[in-house]
Amino acid sequence: MRNTDLTKIYRQYKGKWIVFGKENKVVAADNDLKKAITQFKKKNPKAIPDVLRVPTKITPYVGKVLG
Repeated sequence: MRNTDLTKIYRQYKGKWIVFGKENKVVAADNDLKKAITQFKKKNPKAIPDVLRVPTKITPYVGKVLG
C-alpha cells in the first residue's frame, strides 16, 4: 500500500469503520465493523480486508515516539 492523505477520508467518514480496497480506495464504510466487512466481502469475496477506524476528533501530538 502506498501513503494516502487521510484528510478527505476523515471529513467524509468521521467516527466510522472503513475498509480499503486496491489503490487505497474506500470500498465499504459503516458504524459497525461487522457490517463494513460484510459490505466488503460482497464486493471482493476472496480479498483480505484492510480496516481502519476513523477518529471522531483529531488530537495533536507533541513529542517523540519511542520505539
